[in-house]
Amino acid sequence: MYTIGQTSEKTGFSRDTLRYYEKVGLIPPPSRLENGRRVYTDDDIETLLLLSSLKSTGLSIEEMTNIVKARKIALPNREKKNDEYRNSVQKKIAILHKHIHVMELQKQEIEKIIQASEEKIRHYEGLI
Repeated sequence: MYTIGQTSEKTGFSRDTLRYYEKVGLIPPPSRLENGRRVYTDDDIETLLLLSSLKSTGLSIEEMTNIVKARKIALPNREKKNDEYRNSVQKKIAILHKHIHVMELQKQEIEKIIQASEEKIRHYEGLI
């Protein structure tokens, strides 16, 4: 069991972010000690590390929520490889494919901006 401070250190998320993720349903409400303080499990840490990875790709809270929901279905069915498992994995794949498409469009826009900036540099260098 980990305190919110320890969880923050292990995952890189601030305490406020952990509370927010709980509020929006990205993570389940953690257990509480008698004094009301939150305590997190190894499973919570694992989920938060997954969220950290997803967040680094720019996924929205909604997309991360959908992946976490699909993960909750996939994990207990992992050994069975049943329809529920396959559907949940396919859902995660679809979300990530969609996100890659969005990032590719962003990449194209950034490349246009870089090209325009390089043209400006060449123009300015030609002035001196």
